[in-house]
Amino acid sequence: MTATTNALPAPHRTAWSGRVIRVMIVAALLLTYLIVNATNQTAFGETGGTTALVEIDPFRLVDTRIDLGVQYVDANTIRVTTAGVSGIPAGSEALAVSIAVTGATAPGFLVAYPAGESRQLASNLTYEPGQTISTGAVVTLNSSGAFDIFVLAPVHVVVDVTGAFVSRTTSSSGRFVGLAPERLLDTRDSGPVDAGQTPSIRFPSTVPDDATAAIVTLTSTAPNAPGYFTAYASGPRPFTSTLNISSANSTRATTAIVPISDRTLNIYSSGGGHLIVDLIGYFTGPSAAKTNAGLFVPTTPKRYLDTRESLPLQPRETRSFTGTSGGVALGAFTMVGEGTPGYAVLFANGTTKPETSSINLSDTQVISNLAVTQASSAGI
Repeated sequence: MTATTNALPAPHRTAWSGRVIRVMIVAALLLTYLIVNATNQTAFGETGGTTALVEIDPFRLVDTRIDLGVQYVDANTIRVTTAGVSGIPAGSEALAVSIAVTGATAPGFLVAYPAGESRQLASNLTYEPGQTISTGAVVTLNSSGAFDIFVLAPVHVVVDVTGAFVSRTTSSSGRFVGLAPERLLDTRDSGPVDAGQTPSIRFPSTVPDDATAAIVTLTSTAPNAPGYFTAYASGPRPFTSTLNISSANSTRATTAIVPISDRTLNIYSSGGGHLIVDLIGYFTGPSAAKTNAGLFVPTTPKRYLDTRESLPLQPRETRSFTGTSGGVALGAFTMVGEGTPGYAVLFANGTTKPETSSINLSDTQVISNLAVTQASSAGI
């Protein structure tokens, strides 16, 4: 496995087998989970029970290299049971996670969905041979607290948990507040992070002191080395990873829900490299008002938009997609390039494009990331 030791440390186990089909997605936007707004409407018209985020200490839930936390359903599917797992609240309806894959010998994709349900046309993560790559996700659980992970081609899967969503009709803590995307750190203005270094990032005053978690995009770019970045709140560094770099001098980005403490986030770098941190929003603490605004509606993954059904986006093109009723949309964003590095950014239709990025494409032709964006009544 190329760069596995540096990029995602853990014991080795043989990858599980499966069919190999190359999947090419052209600028496909796959929105699969939704957050309600103050009027209890959801993006893309979804309805369902609302939940609030409960912060937990990050921990590793799944690692197929050592058969940690998995039951093999078939050659392409594993089942993960969370009921009774220490650190996950009883009755959780969804989990905030970081998903990483490594050791693939063929192209493929991964999708996580409630256990036992029919797998829909959707994906959380795409991968190529030799890559160690990661993404943030929110995984919906079934009534027994389990979820399935399907992979198209053989690959190792690692899942780290950073939060849980529990049923609430109103709440003070755990409601999402979206902010205008803001760049908090860009080491290209100073110098790359050294291997083994842990910079601390202080959030702006727009984030309350008792906010429990944030949604951030971590990006690493050249010069960098194979390795991983771990985002955590305080105390001992957890044995988890948030962003993985498998090849030197590449550009990788991961958007994730991460715990914070006293408006501070620590980010450990195993291999070193330039680090960029963009803030998208935060989850409220106990001092916030008790309302339903910003509660979360978990859904079964499904595909909402796919530009293969129309035309691919051209360089520097901005295209609008309708079908929203406002609020915040969250899901998987996958795009494929044609040999030219670049990036894409999602934002509410009718607003100014932010100076941040939602996804970056550099040394690979297919890339996926968790996407979080404000959605206006006119779309995204």
